[in-house]
Amino acid sequence: MLSETTLAMHSPLSARHDLKLELSAGFPYTLPHADALMQQAVLTMFPHTPRKGLITDLDNTLWKGILGDDGVNGIGWSLEAKAHVHTLYQQMLGSLADSGVLLAIASKNDPALVAEALTRPDLLLQASQIFPVEASWGPKSDAVSRILAAWNIAADSVVFIDDNPMELAEVAEKHPGLQALAFTPDDPAAVATLLRTLRDLFGKQAIRDEDRLRLNSLRTSAERTSDSSEASSADFMARLQARIDFTEATAEDQRIFELANKTNQFNLNGRRYTEAEWRARSGQPGRFLISVQYQDRFGPLGRIAAVGGQVLPSGETRIDLWVMSCRAFSRQIEFHTLHELFLRTGADVLLLEFSPTERNGPLQTTLRTFFPDGLDESPLRLDRDTFLTACPTLTHEVHAPWTLSEKH
Repeated sequence: MLSETTLAMHSPLSARHDLKLELSAGFPYTLPHADALMQQAVLTMFPHTPRKGLITDLDNTLWKGILGDDGVNGIGWSLEAKAHVHTLYQQMLGSLADSGVLLAIASKNDPALVAEALTRPDLLLQASQIFPVEASWGPKSDAVSRILAAWNIAADSVVFIDDNPMELAEVAEKHPGLQALAFTPDDPAAVATLLRTLRDLFGKQAIRDEDRLRLNSLRTSAERTSDSSEASSADFMARLQARIDFTEATAEDQRIFELANKTNQFNLNGRRYTEAEWRARSGQPGRFLISVQYQDRFGPLGRIAAVGGQVLPSGETRIDLWVMSCRAFSRQIEFHTLHELFLRTGADVLLLEFSPTERNGPLQTTLRTFFPDGLDESPLRLDRDTFLTACPTLTHEVHAPWTLSEKH
């Protein structure tokens, strides 16, 4: 539904009526109002895909002042310090973090001073809501590269905010697709526009549990990486104390629909679906859709993958949908999924309708485990013996209280 408040921001009520145009052509509105109305209507019907992460500068952005010059107690964001725009910005970032948006810091600063400043009790943005914190004296673009690697997401899913035009240009040039936005503390109106822009870029129709779990799963990845370097992969996987739940899903499950249409890096073929196409799939004979949920000793990730296909009369199983969130990489979930497909469908051959895309390199890496000679065949025919020979040792606890071969 189009918000009257939003429309008023783009077209004030006093500027909407055009008496001359109404008398001469029977159209009562000004052309700028008609343009604003149509733009907002289009955005309402076809909303943008929300961005996933925001990287912010510190000095004269998150707070007023220069940390290295003014000290931890000299920086400010209060009304008394004439820095209320920084208060509003911190509140916006906190709200975004609560909705599952990833927040990170890229600052040219002393790391120890930054760590101390982030512990100030009056800071409106909690330090626990930020990961990672990149404070150094190197190029901001390098810091952004490390943050993107830690998040394991593409630059075009991220917004970078800084008060320095040169830093904005340097980061934008190094990371095409990233949206670089200026924070202008001396122009409150521009800050208000920035906050509305952030709301539009990151706004979601619904906030799900999986969104709130994202930051914690990324934060603990450093511990996982450190732990895994001290032991073999098999030992590390066994010590994860992981559990995977495979659950039947329906076309009405919005989380699965979102995964299918937004996932890029682990996506079998990159197909996108309208709601009508998505619902039509479920009516086909032998069709199934499976939701995958994961948790381990580091915490739950929620529903992070989906796989769908059709049990064919020939006894083979065709897989035309397989997506997994980047948060779930490196946990053998993909191998467990294939194992469950063989087990639950009773098939000796899985027909994987794979298509390479510009971004599904991680999926291609998984498939080369079973197809070392190349991925040119369409569909890829994965037989049970090949899978069992190449599959690593699987140690996770699996719950799947049904058998697809019995249902279809």
